[in-house]
Amino acid sequence: CDIACDAAQSARAAFLSLRRGYTFIPKHVFGLPADVFGARAGVLPLPLALRQRVFQALLRLLNGDPAHYGLPKPDHRIFESHPIVNSLVLHHLGHGDLKVKTDVTAFAGDKAVFADGSEETVDLVLLATGYDTTIPYMARQHFEWAGNHLEAYMTAFNARHATLFTLGFINTAAGVFEDFDRLAHLIANHLVDQERDPEKARKFRELVKAGQPDLSGGVNYVTSPRHAAYVQHDRFRAQLEKLRRGLAWPALTPGYFDALRSETGATAP
Repeated sequence: CDIACDAAQSARAAFLSLRRGYTFIPKHVFGLPADVFGARAGVLPLPLALRQRVFQALLRLLNGDPAHYGLPKPDHRIFESHPIVNSLVLHHLGHGDLKVKTDVTAFAGDKAVFADGSEETVDLVLLATGYDTTIPYMARQHFEWAGNHLEAYMTAFNARHATLFTLGFINTAAGVFEDFDRLAHLIANHLVDQERDPEKARKFRELVKAGQPDLSGGVNYVTSPRHAAYVQHDRFRAQLEKLRRGLAWPALTPGYFDALRSETGATAP
């Protein structure tokens, strides 16, 4: 959508083709970045169904009815599909700089044909339709796959190889850089256990081989390749913390590595 907004400002005509209706979340909510607002609101002990109603009502208040902009109605409730965080799509739709189209079904010369039978003359098509997960530098058989998404315990621990880990494969509706830190911390502690506490390492490997816990948080995600391995962020973090506590690994807190840096003479980046 950011690309579509750029096109809306510079192209003679710009079109946004959507396969389904989506929830549009502004980048800032009441002056806070959307993810910060969501994290603060997420601490409220509300049942999922009530949280969905509250957030949907809030977005209706902020954005109005998406149908007024020509957008299709979402076929799912909020949180059940990856959100679109963008404050300018509605602006450009409202000013006529951008037009919504249905899914592309074919191309005929310089025309794009859409599912509703309409056609538009275009000279550039950008396919922002997702991606397949691949690890081209290692043989596929070293990993477990479900279709085109990687299956690993807590997205990082390989069931086949005790010293093979994958970082960066989290798919969720939140910022994940701290989660990468937490996962790397767990990986490091598990490697230490392999060297110093083989029995604890063995018990952890049993957890890995037993299979993935439910990380959906009760959310009924839409059926699509993207959401096949989707995790609910609060549930994912809670499971990481439960795992850390259960194995008596130290918590990763601000300043955790200061002593190590002092010993080695390293400096913080």
